[in-house]
Amino acid sequence: MKGLFRKILVDLACWTDDEQKIVRVDTGAPIRSEGWQYLSLSLTAPTNASAVRLVAVARGGRVRFDDCELLRLRSRQPRVRVFVNQVGYEQHGPKSLVVAANFFPSDSSSSLQLLTPAGKSVWRNKVPCSGRIYGSTADDWGWYFWRVDFSSARGEGQFRARAQLNGIQGESVPFKIGRGEVLGETAKSAVDFFFIQRCGFDVPGWHKPCHLDDAKLPDGTHIDAIGGWHSAGDYNKLMYEHGDGGVVFALLNALNAAPASFGRYDRDNDGLPDALDEAIWGAEFVAKMQMPETGALRNTVSQGPGRQWTKWSAPEVHTDNVVGTADDPIIQPGEGNSPLVIGAWARLSALLHQRGRTNDYLSAAVRLWNHSTNGGSNVGSPYLLLSALDLHAVTHEPSYLQYARRIAESLLSQQTKTGRLQGAFGNYGEGTAASLASFALACKDDPLNPRITEALKLYVAFCNRQSNNPFGLSQQSAGETNQFFPPDLGNNFVILQRAWAAALAYRVTHEPAALVFAIDQMDWVLGKNPIDICLFEGKGMFNPPRYHHRYNQIPGHERGAVPGTIPNGFVRELGMADRPGFDLSRGGNRAPSYRTNEPWLVHNMFFLLAASELYKALQP
Repeated sequence: MKGLFRKILVDLACWTDDEQKIVRVDTGAPIRSEGWQYLSLSLTAPTNASAVRLVAVARGGRVRFDDCELLRLRSRQPRVRVFVNQVGYEQHGPKSLVVAANFFPSDSSSSLQLLTPAGKSVWRNKVPCSGRIYGSTADDWGWYFWRVDFSSARGEGQFRARAQLNGIQGESVPFKIGRGEVLGETAKSAVDFFFIQRCGFDVPGWHKPCHLDDAKLPDGTHIDAIGGWHSAGDYNKLMYEHGDGGVVFALLNALNAAPASFGRYDRDNDGLPDALDEAIWGAEFVAKMQMPETGALRNTVSQGPGRQWTKWSAPEVHTDNVVGTADDPIIQPGEGNSPLVIGAWARLSALLHQRGRTNDYLSAAVRLWNHSTNGGSNVGSPYLLLSALDLHAVTHEPSYLQYARRIAESLLSQQTKTGRLQGAFGNYGEGTAASLASFALACKDDPLNPRITEALKLYVAFCNRQSNNPFGLSQQSAGETNQFFPPDLGNNFVILQRAWAAALAYRVTHEPAALVFAIDQMDWVLGKNPIDICLFEGKGMFNPPRYHHRYNQIPGHERGAVPGTIPNGFVRELGMADRPGFDLSRGGNRAPSYRTNEPWLVHNMFFLLAASELYKALQP
């Protein structure tokens, strides 16, 4: 830092812990001068510090500053770390981990072995350094990395990985290898998350019925809009493509793909799996939001005028639960958009009829389909393609299959043929790739399938170019460059959507690279990341300390941690360097940052789709 001052200036470093309490203050030597001076402060962090704030204090006069620069010095203590999927690995599938070191070893390679709980070595290898990672900014991620593929380790059980470089060792957290390990460990919590997020329902141990005054239309009249799920750490209910209707689609897809994993849980002993109970809960709410006049859906339920939507309270006291008072939640003007609920309603109709339960879901699906397809002119929606396939499967009407084929042809024409984005659909195209793969799997003899297969191979090649780093994490296009992390809001749902699309593409193309890519995205969310944190609450060794959730106002749930929560995820770290940043604070404010720590339904929606599709792809 360069300063111009006439009196006295002191520079300080204030170290704080993860509760934002001061651990230590380092003080530089006082400087007295009339001219420009270079100031510097060399720091060594306390062992229990998680952040530092640099402060310049002037006394007795005016001071000007220029050219402040932070320089990260080489660590005095060599460190080796090992990052793994903390939930587990598929026994016969691709498996990888990442070793990181803050120094470069003399022979550039890393020795790694897998150990049983008893300390027996069951697998070992030596791998070359993969280098450092650079994003869209000049800063790198601060480590040397080694990607270790241990797919040949087929033993079942619990293990830990130990790496050694120049005599320095690092060890992973314990992890499991087994058949269907990820879905077996997470299926129950992945569904329970939605149960606890229910709105208008008594959730034992969490909250009483809430928002019983949902909701007021823009013209002031009231309709019954009780139900659905709280969309995030707030209590809105979003009527968009990845809202409640999309969740219903994901729950039914997961139950269909892995009935053994989801079918065994029935908390209320009603004879229906919990995943089906949740699908019915969401489907009923979306049906309430359908307009009788047109078949369209009403818009988002928001938390009412006359008070701030950010009101921070437990759900049952968030409104007075009395219809007709000033705090009634409101339905926004305009229409909602939920193309996936069309197929979900159709599929749910058939499932309930098989169980002897009459329902109107197929009729609701057809009415929304007719509205959404706009008289047959809307052939650009990947999600309408998926719903067309479901409608055909339930009704066997050829018109739905013909419409699905028209959409598939339209989507194929949108693939980029040359340049940096060759193989992508638009900037990336996860939903398009997933929909085309689903068409090919549902219609195995369709004449479009050879074109779809070749298009998906190009898409997989694009994904591999975007993920050329030791973690296999996909970058995303930002104008003419690529970036790892958004500056504003974490994007776990995008990462998991890409895993879902790649798993489906693998089932069509049988390209091993597609399966590796899909698993790498899932691994990242479940712990194979440089923060060594599993972003699925209640699983793995390390979860976020707190969540940005109003449920932290419920006694006994001060962390705001709903089992199965997947928060927004990583953003650019402080200073906007394109490397992973996450709020790991344990106190100091009401809640951690919404940018990284807030749960959203969409993350869990795509986790269900990705985990169940990977489970299916990995079946022998």
